[in-house]
Amino acid sequence: FNNAIEVVLRVKVAKYVASKQLNRLRMSVYDPYLDASIASDPDAIRFARSLRRKVEDYLTQTRRFAMLDRQMLTDTQDELNLIASGGMPTSELARLGQRAGSDYLVMITVYKHGRIVNDRQLLGTTAIKRDVSDVAEVSVRIIDVATSQIKYAKNQIFQVDPAKTALDEHASFQLGQFISNAIYPAKVVAIDGAVLTIGQGGDTMQNGAEYNIVLQGERLADPYTKESIGRKETIIGIARITRVQSKQSTAEIISLDMNISAESSLILRPIYADPLDEAADAAQKMNDAKSKIQDQKNNFFEE
Repeated sequence: FNNAIEVVLRVKVAKYVASKQLNRLRMSVYDPYLDASIASDPDAIRFARSLRRKVEDYLTQTRRFAMLDRQMLTDTQDELNLIASGGMPTSELARLGQRAGSDYLVMITVYKHGRIVNDRQLLGTTAIKRDVSDVAEVSVRIIDVATSQIKYAKNQIFQVDPAKTALDEHASFQLGQFISNAIYPAKVVAIDGAVLTIGQGGDTMQNGAEYNIVLQGERLADPYTKESIGRKETIIGIARITRVQSKQSTAEIISLDMNISAESSLILRPIYADPLDEAADAAQKMNDAKSKIQDQKNNFFEE
């Protein structure tokens, strides 16, 4: 061993640095399932594809989830194959084997989709008014990949006037809002007098939209399972969105039942319309229309 030579190697090994966003809850939105009754309907197929894409866009813009693509795996694999084939710096090889797995899957099922057309004669006239509505019944489930446990589920019927709102836009916003609100509700990050700064923006918030201001209290547990059921929530007011940016929004307080401070733990919860209230409003409008027509008839005969 007297002739042994000691060699010191200095090797620079490329290391892939993953995005910090992957520390978030990782989710994937898969192509929706279609009920057998509409599986071959071209309009339903287009609606389902657009719905998936828009829900994915909504969840991405909340900036609370690491959204993983599952639609373009072939394209990304082609790029990885190109890297592995050679001709690129060895540092690029660190990209191989870095695909991330999802924590949760967003599974959407469309049970009904179509257009409803109703022709009705206006009271006191021979005129016909046509009412057109686009309707869809959609179910969404959030599934834990590791255990197959259904974490959240919701079934909803959506109905819109196509002349005012696109059905896929309305449904995707409502579904995205449900998912985000169930897991990470919009948080108030700053308070300046009657102005609130919300840590959420982009297309997930809409100017003019009103939300309940909710004060978070102590953590609660289910008395049977002993599992956490979140924090106590008390609605203390209403806020209206006045400005939306890419990462945050601004809201003005329009009503408040108690004093709040910068240390208050506040979130915003969507205000959902009560179907009974909507029905009562519709009935009132109908009665008002009947009264107006009757008054016109009375005035005509009096003259």
